[in-house]
Amino acid sequence: MKSYFALAVFIFCTLLRNSSTQKPANATVGRELSSEEVEEHRKDFVDFDLNSDGQIDAHEIRSSFKNDIQPKELYKFFDDVDTDKTGTVTLDEYLKYAATMD
Repeated sequence: MKSYFALAVFIFCTLLRNSSTQKPANATVGRELSSEEVEEHRKDFVDFDLNSDGQIDAHEIRSSFKNDIQPKELYKFFDDVDTDKTGTVTLDEYLKYAATMD
């Protein structure tokens, strides 16, 4: 079963963080994730990486959420998590962003 909740929480926290601060989330230094947290986030990432290319793109997220995601939410997620601005999120970017979440 896909972990839709995990990414939904990620996106919600992205929006919440942006509404309460001017500092971009990708400028925040995160804490070190435990090995259990890394594994949990890695599994979530793999669930959303539908074509198994090691990257998550907007199409994969829309497909996973069956198009039930607002464009603004999707844009903010990629704006904050996709630090190299390639239009995709790598596992490394996903984990770095996860480390900034409280």
